[in-house]
Amino acid sequence: WFTRVDEALLQSGDWRRPAMLFLAMHDAANAVMPRYATHRQVPAHDVPPTQANATLAAAAAGAAVLPGSEALVAAARDAVPPAQAAPAEALGTAIGRAMLAAFTGQAAIRNEVLPGTPGIGRWRAAPGAPAEVRLFRARPFLTHGDTGLGTPPAPDSAAFLAAAEEVRAWGGQQSERRSAEQALLAFYWAARRVPLSWMRMLGTAQLARADATDLHAPLRLFAQIAAAQADALVLWVAAKLDHAYWRPVTSLREGGPGLAAEPEWLPLVTTPHHPEFPSGHAADCAVGAALWE
Repeated sequence: WFTRVDEALLQSGDWRRPAMLFLAMHDAANAVMPRYATHRQVPAHDVPPTQANATLAAAAAGAAVLPGSEALVAAARDAVPPAQAAPAEALGTAIGRAMLAAFTGQAAIRNEVLPGTPGIGRWRAAPGAPAEVRLFRARPFLTHGDTGLGTPPAPDSAAFLAAAEEVRAWGGQQSERRSAEQALLAFYWAARRVPLSWMRMLGTAQLARADATDLHAPLRLFAQIAAAQADALVLWVAAKLDHAYWRPVTSLREGGPGLAAEPEWLPLVTTPHHPEFPSGHAADCAVGAALWE
């Protein structure tokens, strides 16, 4: 299933889909053989509580969320008595479809176009990039209420000016301070798909010490990882839309209060096409590190 997620992300880039997938599979397994509380309410059923039925229900839930997974469902179906296969599969499919319905559609996610805005501290596209960016606001899976993200520093504050000068000195295409090794590390981390990397690392560690016959624990872990990473994405994208804070490439090229303009300055790594605050990479890494602890 993790391989299917990897393939699907390469095709669609939908980072919320793994959360829907593993939460639905977790709920289906626990609907048949209750061990952990489910994320969403599951329908009443009379599927016998066996490991095979739980595996089939989970597979059917996963296939409902991630089309193209029928081979995995068929493999699970082979281990279930024919009289029980249809009810288990129907239960899992219903749970998967309900999960999909809850987190897709206009009520759960909507696109929002952010145009570039002139002015000190306001986001506008980096040189050569489109003038506007299309982002989204979506329903989180786990998080409710205040996120504690705060606000970006004022463009004339000491904190901002110190950070801007650090980026100027270390982060430009031409830097006398940055070593070759540091440049390679910057390119490495900029290219990482952080949520997937954490999911792979945490999942590998869990599976290495898990009971091979235990379905529930790995599904619970993957559901926790995927949902937490998805919420990080949902929250930092929303905050970027709310604050529309300028990128270093803009502040350094144009200058501002206490900040000298350097019109030809360019960053070592291509500037992502969305606002600066808060850092998506930092948020994604912090979620993974907290789960690891």
